[in-house]
Amino acid sequence: MGHTGTTATADNRGAARLLTASEVAGVLGVRRTRVYALLASGTIPVVHVGRQVRVAERVLYEWIEAGGQALPGGWKR
Repeated sequence: MGHTGTTATADNRGAARLLTASEVAGVLGVRRTRVYALLASGTIPVVHVGRQVRVAERVLYEWIEAGGQALPGGWKR
């Protein structure tokens, strides 16, 4: 007799979509270098994937809905 159970399928409902810095830049309408500055300062929380950084889409939109936050010390450096 063989196995009669169901086969698991890829289902990403509820899974967090992780955005690249370029994708975050597109959402925010800023340059990628500005996104990296926001990520490095901890202004936007990141997920580390090895040496790469990603931003959970849900977290980004929650940050936006909460009014965002400027870089410490302002935009000009």
